[in-house]
Amino acid sequence: MAVETAAISQEAVVPAAPAPATAVSVTWHNRIATISRERCARCHHEGGAGPFALLTPDDFSGAATMISEAVESGIMPPWVASAASGPFRYDGRLRPDEKQDLLTWLKAGCPVGVATAPEVPFVPQRGWGIGEPDLVVPIAEAVAIPPSGVVDYLKVSAPTGLDRVVWVQAIQILCEHPTICHHVLARVSYPGTAHQEFVDFYLPGSVPTIYPDGMAMMLRPGAVIEFDLHYTPDGVAHRERTSIGFKFAKGPPQQRVRCRILDHGGKLSIPPGAANHEVSYEFRFPADTHIRRLTPHMHLRGKSARIEIVAPDGAVTTPIELPQWLPDWQFSYEFMEPLFIPKGTLIRGIHVFDNSKANPFNPDPTARVRNGPQIWDEMAGVFIEMFSPVDSPLVPIAERDRVGGEGDGR
Repeated sequence: MAVETAAISQEAVVPAAPAPATAVSVTWHNRIATISRERCARCHHEGGAGPFALLTPDDFSGAATMISEAVESGIMPPWVASAASGPFRYDGRLRPDEKQDLLTWLKAGCPVGVATAPEVPFVPQRGWGIGEPDLVVPIAEAVAIPPSGVVDYLKVSAPTGLDRVVWVQAIQILCEHPTICHHVLARVSYPGTAHQEFVDFYLPGSVPTIYPDGMAMMLRPGAVIEFDLHYTPDGVAHRERTSIGFKFAKGPPQQRVRCRILDHGGKLSIPPGAANHEVSYEFRFPADTHIRRLTPHMHLRGKSARIEIVAPDGAVTTPIELPQWLPDWQFSYEFMEPLFIPKGTLIRGIHVFDNSKANPFNPDPTARVRNGPQIWDEMAGVFIEMFSPVDSPLVPIAERDRVGGEGDGR
């Protein structure tokens, strides 16, 4: 923060002691407008995923106490990864200086200050941020969302109608009513096979996935989009028809994006009351590749998770560590620079579950929890988005490829 030194008066004979330096007051115009635009407005704008707008000083002052408490506790802005994770292309954390300045400003009554330059307005994304899609795949029917209560997780299949191979360079999941769209997971499957690939992920404030030139994802004929939908009522009844849009590449790429799900499999068995039940799984890459994005996944009993990379020489790094799992905020983590994964590298997932009554999200501490798709079941896995030359071998991740795993299946 800039520092302004108070003027020092001088007496003709005896110099007066200098006045103490005082920090420039934090104002909307000299600091907070930028923080709002970069950290808050993505969700908190009219029609956005946040419950109210945070675009003006009045927006903040009207909820100053609540905002202060949420920022001080770390609840907002939501972010799960540790400070040592990444670095990521998008990082939702407030930097320490941003947090301190925001709290100082709120406590001071949200002073506006004097504008020294035109303010850069926040322009919310409306509709398709990838341009007009070449293919739009909606869920078959709109879902009725009540004004209150709990809406169960929904699984919906939607055929793409593709009769040829297409290369996809941009993807966007579009919710008609962002205020009720908590998160959406999209995978692709093909009739007659059990294989699925991760396609994209929506969270409040998400931006479209746009691959660099020369990089694209392949969709084959007969592709079916498998949606996992989590809606949360916002006080108003809605009919929501979520869709996914694809923008095709102009030609075959040099790098092919491939997505895989590495998980613990169907052997989870978390004992009743267990407060620190750890499971792990591993996979050794059979060929060189790059990892662009990782998305760890658990349900309500999740406590913490970390993903380790073990190089062929034995060196271990931890690109993602989630010390406190929050089931309401499941992010997809895109690295600032893709991780190079040489042949022979091991990736290891380590997940800890809390099935005790101390877990505020736990629906039933007396239950033995097993693997399953429902929110009251559990999962332990990570979605891996990789890329490698189009003519390189496919990197499979299947049951036979796992190096190890824990669980007795009882």
